[in-house]
Amino acid sequence: LEVVLDRIDERGRTLGVAGEYTVAVRGGIAGARVVARVEKRRRSGIEAVLERELAPSPDAVAPRCRHVASCGGCSFQALSYPAQLAHKRAQLAELLAPLGAPAVPPLLACVQPWNYRNKMDFSFGRARWIEPGEPEDAPRDFALGLHARGHYQKVLDVQACEIAFEGAAALVGSVRELARARGLTPWDVRTHAGLLRHLVLRRSWATGEILADLVTSAAAPQALEPFAAELLARHPELTTLVQHVNERPATIAVGELAAVFRGSGRIEERLDGLSYSISAESFFQTNTPQAEVLARLVREWSAVAPGETLFDLYCGCGSFALSLARALGPDRVVGFELVEAAVVDARANAERNGLSGVRWVAGDLAATLTP
Repeated sequence: LEVVLDRIDERGRTLGVAGEYTVAVRGGIAGARVVARVEKRRRSGIEAVLERELAPSPDAVAPRCRHVASCGGCSFQALSYPAQLAHKRAQLAELLAPLGAPAVPPLLACVQPWNYRNKMDFSFGRARWIEPGEPEDAPRDFALGLHARGHYQKVLDVQACEIAFEGAAALVGSVRELARARGLTPWDVRTHAGLLRHLVLRRSWATGEILADLVTSAAAPQALEPFAAELLARHPELTTLVQHVNERPATIAVGELAAVFRGSGRIEERLDGLSYSISAESFFQTNTPQAEVLARLVREWSAVAPGETLFDLYCGCGSFALSLARALGPDRVVGFELVEAAVVDARANAERNGLSGVRWVAGDLAATLTP
């Protein structure tokens, strides 16, 4: 089909209309005219994949990342940032229109839309994704990076990441090199075997402190202690290095704390004038500068009348609740959160900032929010 792609849906697919059909195209750029190959039709909806581009989008830009064709981490690098904001605004307007909501105002852009993430979760893999242009004899049995687009069982060796905080790629490269040199085995998602599973990196925007968390399938101190010593010697900027063990098949970067090789296992972040202690598993906004903007807006728009109590639902580690408690008084804010570990962090952060009067409720909202 020949189709002009004019919008983006909530699943990140680019949409256009061909006759009576709405066509969702994987790999297209909004604003382009393309030829798309049909893969599936259901009633008036068609799922298709990009075959070739006939006319470029006026909003097209050159992707910044070298891995953009293979990596599953970023979907819209070939679309200008202002155009991305415009499409997101259109999505919000479409979702809110049936509720009779007022017009959606212009979105507040991130001042720095690159290298903004203060946390990244990288995966180890036994099946390495080979990128175009690599030699045929490139090693295929060890990878550390992000999952290849559309191939969750394969991992792309990330050499650079344009959304991760500056310095993350160098740490990933060192971990990969040292692990390979020591013969440490990566996780195999099919056989559920291998030692190394995830590398979680966090950096404080306020203090510059860096946390690294190695998630493994076993404690294996004899193998990991010398590895950790080499990594710390190579990267003295690492504030703290910890290890968690996850023995379950699920490929998630969580587990039981097994070792602290350096530091306290935590770093300090500051948000909206408050201080937070962040661990590898803490819930926290991944874009600190935008979280500052968001906290200010939440505080300005909350409009709590005298005598009213404010509920922060799904409060995580309490960043918005504490920002509001500082403005309203801690006895007028209640935070609700399902994950007990996040509630523990919220209580500690409240004490840290002299706001211990905030009340925290742990549990499922379906049960805890009832009168």
